[in-house]
Amino acid sequence: PEARDRFARPVARIAEARWLARGGARAAIDISDGLLADVEHMAVASGVRIQIDLERLPLFEGVSARDAAASGEEYELVVCAAALNVSAFERATGLALTAIGRAMEPVPDGIGVTARMNGERLAPAEGFRHFS
Repeated sequence: PEARDRFARPVARIAEARWLARGGARAAIDISDGLLADVEHMAVASGVRIQIDLERLPLFEGVSARDAAASGEEYELVVCAAALNVSAFERATGLALTAIGRAMEPVPDGIGVTARMNGERLAPAEGFRHFS
């Protein structure tokens, strides 16, 4: 029910995004096209490789980490920051902030996103693509 409600009535996280920008966020994007697809956009625009550890994703009951990483329409934010005051963010917004990965220097196979589950690298997942 909560997942369905969030889909039917998405909340724009404008105040939260402003707090994050003031608090030291270096990059942010909403994940309406899917976590991995949108993190890929952020990584390419920033010229870095971003590693996502799927076992760290906060999940609704009955949703697998792989499905959560590839689905879309969540309208939540993913943020890159060197350091944020997580407890201050949570007090100010009433929302949890979860570290799910890290940005790294590009590797020989380039920039973009890498998904891992319990340390094992996974095949790329597709998110929503606006144009083919």
